[in-house]
Amino acid sequence: LCQGAGGLETLLKSAPALLKSAPPPLIAPTNCSSAHSSHKKENALTRDLGTYWLSSYGNVKNEWMIWDFKKPCFISQIFVGDSKHDCSLKNFALHVETKDGNFRKVKTFTKQRTNSIESFSGFLHYTQKVKLVFQDNHGTSSGQHILVAHVSFG
Repeated sequence: LCQGAGGLETLLKSAPALLKSAPPPLIAPTNCSSAHSSHKKENALTRDLGTYWLSSYGNVKNEWMIWDFKKPCFISQIFVGDSKHDCSLKNFALHVETKDGNFRKVKTFTKQRTNSIESFSGFLHYTQKVKLVFQDNHGTSSGQHILVAHVSFG
């Protein structure tokens, strides 16, 4: 039925390799919308909830970070951590890179607890770049930043 170059047979032969294509366990973000001078984007790489990225003062809506995995891979899970602060992340959206280099929103999530790392799943995408858009924080008027202490992918 599907013989020769391409086709179903070729796809089935390459499926095991594709399924093993997972993102690196910990990778620093390559870009972000803003950052507090002493809380840089690289701080979101650690599992230490006391070390974190902060958006610039007053930036509490739709801040973002981008991760480049250096090659396309499957992602099906996001781990997000924060500290116990009013400015800890609450709602965020997953965007994946499209063929034209733009980003498309595919799913939104709500972080239920502060001072914890939570797992988010229910999706499967094959992409090289991911953008998380941090829509707001848990805080009151005193939470004048968005805080993210850890992000990793699975």
